Amino acid sequence: MPQRLRRKTSGQILSAPKINRQFQQSKAPQIPRYLELLTIQLNGLHLPLPVCEYQWHPNRKWTFDFCWPAPNLMLAMEVNGGLFIQGGHSRGASYWADTEKYNEATLMGWRVLVVTPSMLELEDGRAAFLLERALKIPTRVQL
Repeated sequence: MPQRLRRKTSGQILSAPKINRQFQQSKAPQIPRYLELLTIQLNGLHLPLPVCEYQWHPNRKWTFDFCWPAPNLMLAMEVNGGLFIQGGHSRGASYWADTEKYNEATLMGWRVLVVTPSMLELEDGRAAFLLERALKIPTRVQL
């Protein structure tokens, strides 16, 4: 897997914005697998590839699993697993921290899609179709 993501934009191959962590040092070891599944689906739909583990908040060390940080998109995707085995995202303190993060992101103009790992699987594809819809909707311009 390449150290930097690449995306096609009007026939050119451009480097994606800075990735905050190398995949081998990722705090979430499943991110490379999710990215591989997502890349296959997004390429098939001719959609741009995300930036992984993007640190978006000016004061907190919050990151998005995947994001499209362009000002006209400001779209993020969070993958929450372990829901049926009492994983981190379904426990009280972690759930509270996740809602704080998502609410702050919304207040800063981000659109956040929350998916489960099964929604990223090739047989399911719901995450890719959500992204396809969301990437076609530009963010609102604040007056």
